[in-house]
Amino acid sequence: MKVILHNRKRFKNSQAESIVEITNTDDLNVFLLDTRGFNGTVAVDGHNEGVQKLLIEADEVYLPSTMVKQYGEFLNEEKCFLYFEMEVHPPSARFIELLNAENQNRRGVFRMKRSSDSGLNKEAMLSDVFVFSKLFGEVSSVFLKKSVRERHCYLISCVTFQKDVMAHFEYLASDASEDSLEMEWSGQGANLDYSSDKSEPDYLIDVVSLQEKSYSLKSQIAQEYLSFSSEERWSGEEVK
Repeated sequence: MKVILHNRKRFKNSQAESIVEITNTDDLNVFLLDTRGFNGTVAVDGHNEGVQKLLIEADEVYLPSTMVKQYGEFLNEEKCFLYFEMEVHPPSARFIELLNAENQNRRGVFRMKRSSDSGLNKEAMLSDVFVFSKLFGEVSSVFLKKSVRERHCYLISCVTFQKDVMAHFEYLASDASEDSLEMEWSGQGANLDYSSDKSEPDYLIDVVSLQEKSYSLKSQIAQEYLSFSSEERWSGEEVK
């Protein structure tokens, strides 16, 4: 059995084969996938109780980078693969491709804003920053601020990358928020922007992209991410 963990996201199947929904309620979000390479795979919300048992019994596990530390003690690196949401969400993956093709000098300013009713935390920010560091170079400086209230969490990170790129990452998780993503790039000779509100209201994950862009937990990139996300400079400042 293969198991995919996700952050309450819906799946998109680019191969036009079937995805059978088993149940999708506020408490459970479980799908049975029927697509190339993932026939009979169970896709389950990683926040569900009982997920640990699935991780232990599964033949293969695919989970977002944001959950690797959460479930670390239940993961077998021989059968575990991590993925980055920015790389398997088709519009953001396309944005990254355009950015890579049109901005070879990388000099400019990048802005990202994400909102959700759940699942947005420091781990989400670290995952996103790591993905863009592969374009913009290593992180040279960081300013991090976090505000936690009763019903929302606000996180902002100002990052300078080595290739003369300044970036602003902003995250809002609250009961009243819907899934949304905005990205803007302003650089020499090219400007790009994306907004899920305009082009794709539902934050979807492409199952086929997930299969092609997952990394073994033993791989160099997975180990680099785990080291990156553990650095002391991400401790930040929290404001109550």
